Amino acid sequence: MKKTTFSQFSKQGLMVYSTTLPFYEVYLTLIRPFLNEDQLNFQFQLELSRPTIVIQEERLLAVTNNFELFIRLKLAKEESLRNQSISYDRINLNQYHLEQCFYELIQTISRYYKQLHLSKILDELSDLLSTEACKDMFNSNQLSKIEFSRLINISERTLHRLISESR
Repeated sequence: MKKTTFSQFSKQGLMVYSTTLPFYEVYLTLIRPFLNEDQLNFQFQLELSRPTIVIQEERLLAVTNNFELFIRLKLAKEESLRNQSISYDRINLNQYHLEQCFYELIQTISRYYKQLHLSKILDELSDLLSTEACKDMFNSNQLSKIEFSRLINISERTLHRLISESR
C-alpha cells in the first residue's frame, strides 16, 4: 500500500475504470443527491480509512472504488483537502474484481436505505449485472428483491414497504 496526498493524487490523471463507471453513475445519480452534508462527510471519512484501488492504464490511473473520494478528488477545490493523506494500492487488470465495487456500493446503500429510492437502485443494479456476475455472486441468474434485501440487511417486507412509499 502506498500513501500520497490528495493534491498529488489528483494530479496523476485520474479516471474511473470503465467496468466500474456504471456503479459510479448509480452512486452519483441515485445515492449522493439524497445524502446530506454530514452523511457525505462521513462517507468520505470512511473511504479515507481504506485504500483506493487503482489500475494503471497507459498514463492514467483508473480508480475502481471509493466513490465519494473520487468525486472530491475531481472537485478538489477545498484547500483543507490538499494535504489530506490517501492510501492506495495499484493492481493489475487481472487482479480486478467487479464484486469489490459492487459490495462497496451495497454497503453505502445499506447505510442510507431509508432515504433512497430503492426501486430505482434495484432496477439499475439488475440491469448492470450480467447473468454471469449474478451467478458468481448470488448463485442466481439475476439480482432479485430477496437477494437485494438480504444484501442491504433488511427484510423483504421492509423493502416492499420502502419501495411502495417511494413511488
